[in-house]
Amino acid sequence: MTNKKLKIESLWCDLAGNVLISIVECLYYVDQIRFRAVCKSWRSEIYGKVKYADNFPWILALRGISNRFTYASEMCYLYDPIHKQKYTIRNPILVASHIHASKCGWLLLSRDTISTYRFSFYSPFTNKIIELPELDKRVSGKFFQRGKATFSAPPTSSDCVICCVSTEVGINDKYFKEFRVSTCSPYEDRTWNDILLGLDGYKYNSLISQIAYINGVFYFTFENKNSVMGAFTPGLPEWKAYPYAHKFSVYNDSLIESNDDGENMLMASYDGTIEQWYVYEFDKTKLNWYEIEKLGNRMLFVSCTSLSLQRKGTGALANTIHIADNNYRLECSSLSYNTQYQSCPQIYGWIEANTQRMKIFWIEPPQII
Repeated sequence: MTNKKLKIESLWCDLAGNVLISIVECLYYVDQIRFRAVCKSWRSEIYGKVKYADNFPWILALRGISNRFTYASEMCYLYDPIHKQKYTIRNPILVASHIHASKCGWLLLSRDTISTYRFSFYSPFTNKIIELPELDKRVSGKFFQRGKATFSAPPTSSDCVICCVSTEVGINDKYFKEFRVSTCSPYEDRTWNDILLGLDGYKYNSLISQIAYINGVFYFTFENKNSVMGAFTPGLPEWKAYPYAHKFSVYNDSLIESNDDGENMLMASYDGTIEQWYVYEFDKTKLNWYEIEKLGNRMLFVSCTSLSLQRKGTGALANTIHIADNNYRLECSSLSYNTQYQSCPQIYGWIEANTQRMKIFWIEPPQII
């Protein structure tokens, strides 16, 4: 009996790698963790090769807010929408941190001083921290502040580039004269590279509103609805200015990064007067924005300060938009062009009562390695 049992276990351990990957990619993130723990051979076969089946991002919720974007508590909560589970996470890195972006299971944080940005990556799924070198706010005798930052890929990837765009502080000037783009690769040299860029005759309000990464380019917007959208490609000593749709109300806009199989950028804009959302797509060929009447089979997950993304949806979940905003609101609605949003299946309905008076963000589970 013992020999027979050992033989059966050996057969399971010897499953072909392509079979294991086919099985694992049908599993959700939490189930993949259990699968990975079965044996060493399974773990080695799927190492860095699979994606989880989760089609919905998790919710990250934080208490203890000391101001609009900085948190005074070391505690946060993760909500798994598939298994309807809540996980409590503690780490001192969260105290006094500002969340710039969440992507691939990682948060990009900064704990700023008067003279420096102190960036770090933190994964609430693994409790791992990757510290980055400090970024000085002073360059060439000029002082740059109010930086907005994001990143291109997980910090464990050689493709990871962090980009922080900040603006020159003037004493009496209504418009700033220069802005600064700082990039760093945590996987390679781990040093910041600064480029000071002029305005090419444009005038802007002194703050950056949004920043997103799409297909090798960092796009950013200014807090001036009559302004333009900037685009910066790492390695080039210049930036490009693209038109910005004047319908947008910048304080309620969200740049939305594309899926893995797409290169398009979307922007969701909310009109609070009539309680209606609009969605626009940037046409890189014609270099202009166009309003989208239908999302088709897409779902949009919108956040003002963190991850915004699009996913494929079917049935009643197609053509829907899901909002986690700065006013402690978690809302799921259906997009119908030129009409108000109608309610859709409440994937996150069980979470709403538990996240009152907490800041909430979308966060994707990391790749299982």
